[in-house]
Amino acid sequence: MTPTSSARSRARDIGLDVRTPKTTCDDPRCPFHGQLSVRGQVLEGVVVSTAMQRTAVVERTLLHYVPKFERYEKRRRRYLAHAPICLGV
Repeated sequence: MTPTSSARSRARDIGLDVRTPKTTCDDPRCPFHGQLSVRGQVLEGVVVSTAMQRTAVVERTLLHYVPKFERYEKRRRRYLAHAPICLGV
């Protein structure tokens, strides 16, 4: 499916400073083309896996202070996020 100007205008504004996808999708859980509203915290991370269908594993690294050694240790958190086809993840 090739994107047209009308397809680009169908993507609604989600209220964040992100680019709208160039392609369209019919996923009801897509924030741009479906009924999903974006609310709560916005987390940033790196996509480390897309092996599951329409799901991405996003990893965030953080530093945790260990008072005994007066040093920081590196920790990571992994989140499962829905990835619609139009995002191209």
